[in-house]
Amino acid sequence: MRTLAIILAAVLPAVISAANLTATLKPSTVNLGNAAQLTIRCEGGQPPTVTPVSTPRHLALAFKSEQRDSVTRAGQRIQSAEFIYEVLPKISGRFAVPAFKAQVDGVELRSEPLVLTVLDRNGNAQTGDGATPPAMLTVKVPKRTVYLGEVFPLTMELMAEGLRQNHLPVPQLLTPGIRFTIFRPNFQQTAMRPANGKLYRVFTFQTGAVAMKSGKLNLTFEVTVTVMDYTQNVFGKQRTINLTSDPIELTVKPLPTAGRPENFSGAVGQFGIDNITLNPPRAKTGDPVEINLRLSGAGSLETISMPQPASWDGFKIPPPTSELDDDNQRVLTSLKRFKQMVIPLRPELTAIPPMEFNYFDPKKQEYISITSPATPLAVNGAALPPTPGGDPAIIPAAPEKSDERNKLAPLREQPGVLAELPVPLVKRAWFTAVPAMALLAFLIAFAVRQRRDYLQAHPAVARRLNVARVTRATLKELQDPAVQADAERFLAGVQLVLRENLGRVIDQPAEGITAETLRAEDREWPEEVCAAWDRLHEQDALGRFANAADTLNAQSALADVRLLLDHWK
Repeated sequence: MRTLAIILAAVLPAVISAANLTATLKPSTVNLGNAAQLTIRCEGGQPPTVTPVSTPRHLALAFKSEQRDSVTRAGQRIQSAEFIYEVLPKISGRFAVPAFKAQVDGVELRSEPLVLTVLDRNGNAQTGDGATPPAMLTVKVPKRTVYLGEVFPLTMELMAEGLRQNHLPVPQLLTPGIRFTIFRPNFQQTAMRPANGKLYRVFTFQTGAVAMKSGKLNLTFEVTVTVMDYTQNVFGKQRTINLTSDPIELTVKPLPTAGRPENFSGAVGQFGIDNITLNPPRAKTGDPVEINLRLSGAGSLETISMPQPASWDGFKIPPPTSELDDDNQRVLTSLKRFKQMVIPLRPELTAIPPMEFNYFDPKKQEYISITSPATPLAVNGAALPPTPGGDPAIIPAAPEKSDERNKLAPLREQPGVLAELPVPLVKRAWFTAVPAMALLAFLIAFAVRQRRDYLQAHPAVARRLNVARVTRATLKELQDPAVQADAERFLAGVQLVLRENLGRVIDQPAEGITAETLRAEDREWPEEVCAAWDRLHEQDALGRFANAADTLNAQSALADVRLLLDHWK
C-alpha cells in the first residue's frame, strides 16, 4: 500500500497538471436573430488568448469576457481560464462553430468543433418547409475505435434536390487531427432516392482517413452548395445553403509502448517490401548504382521513409528520393516507390544488404518486423592484375633496335612541325566535366523530386502557388488590346481570376464557385473593396449583351481586380 501511495503521489500531480482545451455551446439550437454563448475553457494553464482555427461562414463571433482562476487539487495548484464568446447567426441552417487553439507552456492545444442549428422565423431549420430540406449531408464511419495512424474507411453522402453545380465542392473536414488519405475527392452520383414526397439526387464518396492524434474526436464536415428550392413556387428559387454533418465520435487509441522497436517507422497497417531492382546490376568501385524499391500494403505511407539495412558498410549513400502513388482508386491501401543511389567502395562487395522495415499491425495488435533478401550485386575493382609472385604487374619496356638508334638522321633546311604529345586523360576537360554534369543533373532531379514530394504533402501550398501562376498568366493576357476588344473573352478572364483567388481565400475548389456564388459571397470588406466588387459584377452582367464592348472599361476593371487581389492577400 505504501508503494502504491508513493506511485500515486508521483503520477497524480502530473495527470492533474496536463492542460486541456474544451468548448461548450449553449444553447445548441437558436432562432434567427438570437445568439448562442460559446465558452472556451482551458484547465491546467492560463493562455494569454484563444483564437479560432478558421473563420466561420454565416456566423459572427464576438468576444464578451474572460475569467481566470486557480484551485488546489491533491496538493497541487491548478490554473484555469474561461473565454466567453457570443455566436450570432446571419441565416438559418446548421453551421459548424470552428475549433479554437491556444498555447500553453509551448504546447498548442485545440478544442473540438461544435454544431449550431439556426431556425428561421417560422421555426424551421432550413428556409422552406423545414421538414424536408433541399439538401442534406451525412457521414458514415463503420469503425469508431482506431489506433493512432491507422487508416479507417469513411463514406460521405450528399442528397440534393435541384442541384445547380456540375462539380460539387469537397466537404471540409472541421476536426483537427484528422486528414484524408486522398486529396480533393470527387463525388459520384449513384442513385435517385425519394424522401417525403421529394426526389433527391444522391452523391456518395468513399475514402479513407487517418487520425493524427489520440483521444476522443468528433468528426464533423461542412459544405456549401447551390440548389433550386421549389417550396415557394413552381419555377423555383436559387439558394446557397450551408450543410454541416452530425458529429461522429471517434476514439483514437495511442500505439502501445510494449514491444515497440527502437527504429519504429511509424507505419500502421499491413505492409510488404517487394520489387527490389538494381540499375545496373554490375558496377565498378566508385560507380553509382540505383536501388529501386517498392513498399505497399493496407495503410498510409505518406510520411514513411525508405526501409534501411542494418548497416551500409562498404557503401557511400546520398539521401533517397520517394514517390507516392496517388491513384484515386486507392482509399485504404498505399504504394510508395523509393530510389536510393549507392556507391560501392570495395571490390569484394557481392550484394546490397537486406532491407529492414517494421510496422504496427492493428488487427494483431503487435509490432511486426520484415526483412527483404539480399540483392546480388557484382562489383569489379579497377586495380592492376597481380603477377605470379604476388607483386603488381610490371609492363616491360620495348626492346631497343640495334643500330637504328645510332644512325644520324639527315639535316633539314626547315624545322617542320614538332610532334605533340597526347594530353593525359585526367587533364582533359571532358574528364572532369562529365562527372560534374552528371552530379549536377542528379542534384537538379533530387531537388525537383523533393519539391514535388513537399507540394504533395502540403496541398495548401501547392494550391497557393497554382493560383498565383494562373493569376499572373491571366492578368498578362488581359493586358492585350485584342483581348480587351473582345468583351466576352475579357470578362471570362476576370471571372477566372476572381474564382481562383476567392476559392483560395474561402478554401473551396475554384471549379465549384459559380458566378452566382461570387455574387452571393458575404462581404465584410472595406467600402472601396465592396464598390470594386459591385462594379465588376455589374460589368459581368453587361457582358451578356451584344453591346458590351461599347460599355466595357478594361483598365477600370483591371484596377478593380487588383484592388480585390490586394485585399485578399
